[in-house]
Amino acid sequence: ECLGIREEDIGGSVLYIRRSVNTHGTVTEGKNKNAKRVIPLPPMAQAIISETIERNHKANFGTPWVFCGYCGEIANQCTMRKHWNRLKAERDLVGSPYSLRHTFVSIVSSQTHLAEGTIKELVGHSQSMDTFGTYKHAVKGELERAADVINLTFERLKAEGNT
Repeated sequence: ECLGIREEDIGGSVLYIRRSVNTHGTVTEGKNKNAKRVIPLPPMAQAIISETIERNHKANFGTPWVFCGYCGEIANQCTMRKHWNRLKAERDLVGSPYSLRHTFVSIVSSQTHLAEGTIKELVGHSQSMDTFGTYKHAVKGELERAADVINLTFERLKAEGNT
């Protein structure tokens, strides 16, 4: 989906997901009706997208694609994978670009109070899909944090004489 983002898809603080680029480099409408959606962009994402567009303009690419290829052409997944592998090696990262979806769902579901339906909408899943069963994984330190929260809760209840 990132490869399919064009400048016209950015509307201030929202991103309109309108297309995708598959492994063959073909622009598609996405894999299902939920693929087309509107995503709110937090300031960090807005900054990254703005910097990328500015870089493209400075390079005189004349491209509508935000995350474009080396010369402004539509990027392909093979090139993106090469960049990702280089970044992984430089920063000691693990996983694939697709695994970032799993990480996103795991972090957003464990660290925010967003409703499950909202998270499904953000990642383009139907209400019937088991998003958390498929995508949610333990976030490093989350079990320890859960133990601390449970302990604090019972300490408070004990101090109040409720146990």
